[in-house]
Amino acid sequence: MKILVKTAFISLVLSAFLFAQSKSATTDILELNEKGVGKKIGTLTVKETKYGIEITVKASGLKSGKVGFHLHEKNDPKPTKNPDGSLLIGGGLGGHWDPDKTGVHAGPNGNGHRGDLEELIVKKDGTISQTVKSSRIKFSDIKGKGFVIHANPDNYMNEPVNGGTGARVYTALF
Repeated sequence: MKILVKTAFISLVLSAFLFAQSKSATTDILELNEKGVGKKIGTLTVKETKYGIEITVKASGLKSGKVGFHLHEKNDPKPTKNPDGSLLIGGGLGGHWDPDKTGVHAGPNGNGHRGDLEELIVKKDGTISQTVKSSRIKFSDIKGKGFVIHANPDNYMNEPVNGGTGARVYTALF
């Protein structure tokens, strides 16, 4: 009996230690608008794995279909101005995270922006519950950045700009 209790105690301590060592963070997914952010539509969880990160997106109230998904270089959701003077919703988030300065939109497994992620697929009922993985992003890389859900699908090419993903519609800030 003593051995069983000791084994259970050691297992409990080891589990607590391993749990404390795992890195995971959850934040709200917020609608982007002309004031910065609006209503909450869901949550985004980032979990460190030995292969990079897993990003779990759970949300509702979205337009169905495929949408672009990227890690942007900043976590400031304020709007900015385009060169032509028009308003850029979520412009304060900067561009796709590109620490290697490739200037190339090449998709999640390409040799371009490390912020390029797999497309998200929103179900017909407007919900999403999807996990995407990135071996090119570490958990420590997300601090001070924002994940962005765009309006359109991503073709993972430079033409049209950023794969044609269009407007920044939602963000999750870290």
